Amino acid sequence: MPTEEPALAFKLKVINKAEVTKNKNVNAIIDAFPKVNDISDSSTNLQGRSTYIEAYDFYVDDETVNYVTYGSYDSYTFAIHRSQDNGLVENLVLSKQVDGSYKASITSYNLSEAEKQAIKAGNTPLDIAQKTSVSSMMSRESVGEPCYEAQSITIISPSDFSASHTINIQAEVPCPTDDSNDGFWDDDGDTSGGGGGGVGGNPDTGSDPFGGLLGGGNGIGDGTGNPNQTDPNDPDTTDPDDTQDCLELDAEGNCMDDATAILITENNSTGADDPCFQLKRLTSPPAYSETNPYTQSSSPYNTNGKNTKPRLALINIDNELSSNWEHGFGFYNRGNYPKHGPYAQHIPSKNQKNVIFPQQPYQYGTVHTHPINDVAIPMFSAEDLYSLLSVRNYYTNNSLQEYNTAGDNLFVTALVVKQNGVTHTYAIKIEDISKLQSLQALWDDSKDSNNDGIDEWKDFSDKIDGMYSEGADNINSEGAVYQKIFLEIVRDLDLGIGLYEMEATGDQPPLPLEKWKKLTLNTNNQVAATPCN
Repeated sequence: MPTEEPALAFKLKVINKAEVTKNKNVNAIIDAFPKVNDISDSSTNLQGRSTYIEAYDFYVDDETVNYVTYGSYDSYTFAIHRSQDNGLVENLVLSKQVDGSYKASITSYNLSEAEKQAIKAGNTPLDIAQKTSVSSMMSRESVGEPCYEAQSITIISPSDFSASHTINIQAEVPCPTDDSNDGFWDDDGDTSGGGGGGVGGNPDTGSDPFGGLLGGGNGIGDGTGNPNQTDPNDPDTTDPDDTQDCLELDAEGNCMDDATAILITENNSTGADDPCFQLKRLTSPPAYSETNPYTQSSSPYNTNGKNTKPRLALINIDNELSSNWEHGFGFYNRGNYPKHGPYAQHIPSKNQKNVIFPQQPYQYGTVHTHPINDVAIPMFSAEDLYSLLSVRNYYTNNSLQEYNTAGDNLFVTALVVKQNGVTHTYAIKIEDISKLQSLQALWDDSKDSNNDGIDEWKDFSDKIDGMYSEGADNINSEGAVYQKIFLEIVRDLDLGIGLYEMEATGDQPPLPLEKWKKLTLNTNNQVAATPCN
């Protein structure tokens, strides 16, 4: 009895630059973009890790990429940033064609800040079709008004692939020259024949800075939104179902065109790639469409009734500072979190002493206290530093990492302490993972596991404790003293992390009630604060 083949389904994975380079065709296109090789010293961090495309005057961020697959079809979506923000979310989409080449287009979305946050939470606006425009990057000379071609594009919803939107649009494309056989929509929207071929097939019709690397659709311009449908007037067309030139058919049996997942990053939102953005998201989260089941009293995961929202865990855990032991919460992206948001799972102390956070594939951060006594140092310990690395490494090695568009900026370790009688809420974030990873080898040698006579982790921990003892007059020194010592530890030991502090601005609306600032050492070796705007 023949077995039924499983239905095709969209899959979305967030990949990095190293994974993009594995596709030689896509990597060749990125390498072929006309670019400026040297980035000035005054460039932003974003520009420094992006490729500047001179011909189009924008940056392509190739560090975080949305990779969509559907059977043998795939596409790569890159974030586009401009020195002068045009108010749009812009993505470069490389969409695989039937001949194995990739069609390049700029897909633009006119979104409000609330809609950007909704998309980042996994919810695509129902009217996304009215907010979307597409412009081809097939570079042929065009004179006068632009031409248009009927195309369809499927916008994948990260939280629910079945809720994805397939929309029909008129994509702006380069007009053909007089000797071209291609047909396009004209500027009045009337069809005049077939769709655009790849620039490689028309080398004499205009400038091609990509060396023939880009492909194009095979559309007939019939306004159906299926531009890969074959042209019945083409002498090579023999497929009676008009699907010969299809790479994949969609669920309705039509020729699927482009598919993408909207990529919103630093320059086209408040800054998903910015640690400040992620911290503000903890204390000023977006609205979610569903109630979080893990915070309900009936949840089997809420055994002591203390599970709560991350913001409430951060601002209320100071009530436990009078305790003789630590208290903590793990920040969890669990279940259908794009719909109901993350939550804070209460973690009790072990043996009424320290909080030991269990490794969980959905844990992206933690917050805990240090008790007020003459023993516990009221600042981040060596174990706290390793906790940030451990949470990051365990999360990124599991399936949820595919949906992590914030990269290492997602992960956080927060600490609430009293310093000289004043409550402080701190957070550390990853700035250079290659530096922070050096802690793993030290941790692995706890209790001299390699039998070389040296407990490298104990030496590291003792060094940090010694720097605190040497720099502070006593264990109850004020916050500025501990901030400076900690920043010197980070600098001198080259740990690759940043220090932030939260300040409550009041207990009444309007929001936000809490604000974050980054703490650094200035040229005079004094603590300087930069607000997270």
